[in-house]
Amino acid sequence: MNRGADRTESAGSLVYDSDCDRCSRWAARAARGAVQFDLVPAGSKVAVDELGVSALESARSVWLVTRAGERMEGAAAINAVLRLGGGIGGALAALGGLPLLSQLEAGCYRLLARHRATLKRPGRARGDRS
Repeated sequence: MNRGADRTESAGSLVYDSDCDRCSRWAARAARGAVQFDLVPAGSKVAVDELGVSALESARSVWLVTRAGERMEGAAAINAVLRLGGGIGGALAALGGLPLLSQLEAGCYRLLARHRATLKRPGRARGDRS
């Protein structure tokens, strides 16, 4: 798990696919934001035993488990992280609360998540984080 040096209390745990380059970069960026999140690799003992996110659930999408125990999946989890971080990302994430946009976001997220292994940056091998 990742803990910030200047922030002492985590807002929750972000369960993400650590084998996915884009997922790992986004999670690291989220952890460096204004709000602290613990980064938990999908399928890990912490994810399954402590947070209750099964390997099947975490293979499907990103999860945010708040300190209060609330669980959010996919686009809803990403929006919650952005909202908590504030700034322009928080303002944009607030739009995700609108019914039509939240359905569109959820559909787009499912499509991207399903194909994340094939969506790599040009010239980079899967797993290459250089």
